[in-house]
Amino acid sequence: MEKYSSYKDSGVQWLGQIPSHWSINRLASYFTERKTKVSDKDFAPLSVTKMGILPQLENVAKTDDGDNRKLVKVNDFVINSRSDRRGSSGVSPMDGSVSLINIVLSPRPGINPSFCNYLLKSYAFIEEFYRNGHGIVADLWTTRYDEMKMIKICIPPYEEQEAIVAYLDAATAKIDEAIAQQQRMINLLNERQRIIIEKAVTKGINVDVELIDSGVDYIGTIPSHWETRRLGVLGQFTKGGNISRDNLDDDGPEPAILYGDIYTKYFVKVTDIKNHISSKTASASVLATRGDLLMTGSGETKEDIGKTVVLLAEKAFIGGDVILFKQTKNDSRYLSYVLNSKYSQDYRYRMSKGEIVVHIYPYSLKDLRITLPPVPEQKQIANYLDTRLQAIDNLKQVVLQQIDILQERKQIIVNDVVTGRVKV
Repeated sequence: MEKYSSYKDSGVQWLGQIPSHWSINRLASYFTERKTKVSDKDFAPLSVTKMGILPQLENVAKTDDGDNRKLVKVNDFVINSRSDRRGSSGVSPMDGSVSLINIVLSPRPGINPSFCNYLLKSYAFIEEFYRNGHGIVADLWTTRYDEMKMIKICIPPYEEQEAIVAYLDAATAKIDEAIAQQQRMINLLNERQRIIIEKAVTKGINVDVELIDSGVDYIGTIPSHWETRRLGVLGQFTKGGNISRDNLDDDGPEPAILYGDIYTKYFVKVTDIKNHISSKTASASVLATRGDLLMTGSGETKEDIGKTVVLLAEKAFIGGDVILFKQTKNDSRYLSYVLNSKYSQDYRYRMSKGEIVVHIYPYSLKDLRITLPPVPEQKQIANYLDTRLQAIDNLKQVVLQQIDILQERKQIIVNDVVTGRVKV
């Protein structure tokens, strides 16, 4: 593609050389922060997602404090400040309200909202945004507006912003539709996995088994020879700590698992651990061993809150915001599937508390009643689910690879255009 006739050094690493006639300044020069507190009774709740700003989704964690939200107006740019929601942002097409964890920006005159949507959702800016953040709990960090406003961005003249928007709208439309098609396939495969898990851990894998009422509303009927037990009587809870992204050591001898690993990298089991820490850090940390269950202590959706994996490696030291559940009498793989079932997710969602970071605590998890077949049957069910779900995971991996290719292509196009590396 064509280049601009002349460039200048922006003095900013993430921007590099920019067109000579583009302006460069701190973000606060182009936006004002909107901090007006409102109620979701007066302004409809919105969700801030990777797909943009949408009416509030059903599966997000909701708070009782609906009167303590931020106002959003049409064309405001909203970004989730938390690192585990990287890329969740966009220009709002409607008035509404969002949780306090989000930053709301109103473009100043001369800034095209659609241009700033491309610029501030570009991969390069997202990386710069979170690079300027700070920790709120181990392995989870946030970027405040006071930090965000200091980031330097480059802006072309208004007419050029419009031309860039028109070009990118056309160039990315087909890519977005292809990504959406692939994502719909992922959603269908995820739902298929949830259905298979739910059926196996509430009805078993013998279709001819006699069913009885479990006596637990959120479980329903179960095989007549099964029982339900409180999770708290099956083992002991411990809270992780002392490990964060800041004290990881690539050359360290000890394996470590952080909150972000459970949330983003693993489904129901951990066999290969990527992170390591020094022996000194490990000496002050909590040790998990083979068969232990590890849970996320916070989240924003039903799937995030208390998400559980079973450790199948020999050992790992666990970071903050990870809950360790240690037990020995039942099959840990089976328990991991149970704790990721829909009824378990729904229970944890109801028991979670908080506003900026929604937490689940061991005292709430202790009262969760779970289905418990005889141990030999637990192993059969776990083996069955391992096989069934692995086949679906293989299909998902192929689809995810296609999504990655499409997203990378889109990122390159957007980054090159909004930073002036190419001229449209």
